[in-house]
Amino acid sequence: MSTLSEIISQYKKQLLDMKDRYCRQILSLPKGTLTVKKLGSGEYWYLKYREGKKIITKYIGKISDSVIEIEKQIALRRTLEKMLKELEAELALIRKFEAVAQGA
Repeated sequence: MSTLSEIISQYKKQLLDMKDRYCRQILSLPKGTLTVKKLGSGEYWYLKYREGKKIITKYIGKISDSVIEIEKQIALRRTLEKMLKELEAELALIRKFEAVAQGA
């Protein structure tokens, strides 16, 4: 195997490991959007997300540390999903390089 093929193979392995970590992290984080409903003088927070074709609404409670923590987790999930999409594009490029290196 040529040096270039080895480098491509090692980099591909690193990307696949990162993809695996991102996927595991994403699955552990809540998905959806936080919404607030105002009833009288109180604000009540809900987490809305989709399961298949159904929209699920889960009551969280009044504003508290748990609402703030869920908001942070949702933001982290979105960041990881964006990073995963970029990583997928990079993997596609690496697969092209791999094909060229094998043909050389």
